[in-house]
Amino acid sequence: MKLTFETFLLETCLVSSTCTCDHVEVRDGSDGGSRQLGKFCGNKKPDPIMSSGRFLWIEFDSDSSFTEKGFSATYTAFGMITVFFLSLITLL
Repeated sequence: MKLTFETFLLETCLVSSTCTCDHVEVRDGSDGGSRQLGKFCGNKKPDPIMSSGRFLWIEFDSDSSFTEKGFSATYTAFGMITVFFLSLITLL
């Protein structure tokens, strides 16, 4: 899967390298124990993120002290499209 952030404007943390304030965390798997791909805060839009399989865990945490506009993201599932077209060709 590929996750692409379209907009990204969250609270800027005092220590931006650790994102202890409002942040989005992305993990490569189906749960919060999966390998972390990134933890993002502030106003720098993250680069697109690729998973190693069909799952991405996305978590938004807020401390409610400051507010910003937020974020929007889209995802693309590559394998599902390929399987669909293979099935469609098989049916023809």
